Amino acid sequence: MSKAPTGERPQEKPEEDFATQLVAVGRDRAACDRFYARLEAEGQTDRFVAAFTSSESRVLAATNQNLAVEEAFRRRMQTLREELGWAGGTGLERLLIERIALCWYHLARAEQRHASALQQGLEPVWQAFYDKAVARGERRYLSGLHALQVCRRLQIPAVQINLAEKQVNILQGQGLPLLQEISEERLESEAEAKG
Repeated sequence: MSKAPTGERPQEKPEEDFATQLVAVGRDRAACDRFYARLEAEGQTDRFVAAFTSSESRVLAATNQNLAVEEAFRRRMQTLREELGWAGGTGLERLLIERIALCWYHLARAEQRHASALQQGLEPVWQAFYDKAVARGERRYLSGLHALQVCRRLQIPAVQINLAEKQVNILQGQGLPLLQEISEERLESEAEAKG
């Protein structure tokens, strides 16, 4: 004795539904937006982004032909910017943080291409080429982090100066032009006093 169809679709397993939607996104922006809206509604966005942008999955993924994966990388780059303090940074810090995020992405892509080359069993010459590409990407990324560290270490703190009963507060990045202006005013006032 078999059951008669009730008109309802059988429930898909969540993993299958998730994978089906991910594949269906392809390069369709509206499908990508719907996919991320569903992830956010279920509270799974951070888990998905972390899964697709972790070192392991970056190495396993061969390309970003899927908008959902591309969006995962975008969101990971945004998180990286926030972690490095982009919102409260000076102009130079923001520039360096943006560069670090781009270097991170290029390093991730180089690691993907390297992993893909290893899986294809390419000749040692090509494997060496991809090794060098990863090394260069890593060097750029670490160099950007070092530059940001040096920039933050060398920042001039806010200073208060009292010159001839005139109090001046100098904020970060304003020091030299403001001191020159004060010096010119002082020279003018001294010239007036003598003349």
